[in-house]
Amino acid sequence: MNRNPPSEGFKRFSRGSQAVAYRSGDRVESIVMSDQDGSIDACKDILIDSRKICDTDMKKYLPDISRKRIDNDLTYEFVYEMPFYHTLQVDSKYTGNILADMLLNDLCDFNRISPLNSKQTTFTEILHFLRNNTWKHYQGDQEEVNIAIAALSQIFEVARSYNPSTLIPDIKPFNLAIDDSGNLIFLDPILALIPVKQLIETWEKQT
Repeated sequence: MNRNPPSEGFKRFSRGSQAVAYRSGDRVESIVMSDQDGSIDACKDILIDSRKICDTDMKKYLPDISRKRIDNDLTYEFVYEMPFYHTLQVDSKYTGNILADMLLNDLCDFNRISPLNSKQTTFTEILHFLRNNTWKHYQGDQEEVNIAIAALSQIFEVARSYNPSTLIPDIKPFNLAIDDSGNLIFLDPILALIPVKQLIETWEKQT
């Protein structure tokens, strides 16, 4: 559990294995904590970097996250802020996004063949599977599938550049979301563990 408090006015509403989320109105503050071995999940920084360099049409699939501060009074915790997104697990009335439902169904099928959370599962395999299934079966605009998969591919490429000690896909319903415009959001699609020192250096380069 995180030891440093959120910003004033933010109330806790969600907790994951390595992060706690606090909400104030339509804004969310996410506090990411380091492991006991000194590693930390760099997913949010990877998403930030991906959104900076991706094509404009891909941006709608990536959460609009900003780096806020590093708290280190008791332990290192990295604080991010973003809009509130409706995760597919928490708010079922937002699961009607056809592309999101198709991706999840296809990923469930993929998971039966090769476990998604396995270190042996490559991102290339996932992307190849989605291109050959979601693209064929989706009844909407095929270009939308192409762009969504391209956005996911961009995330994977940026993640590799961090040279994480652990890098595995984590595309589950509660790691996908829908924004207020009904767009699919890859909210937390990977686990990418790097040393805390490396993440601090990444933040310092951005300031």
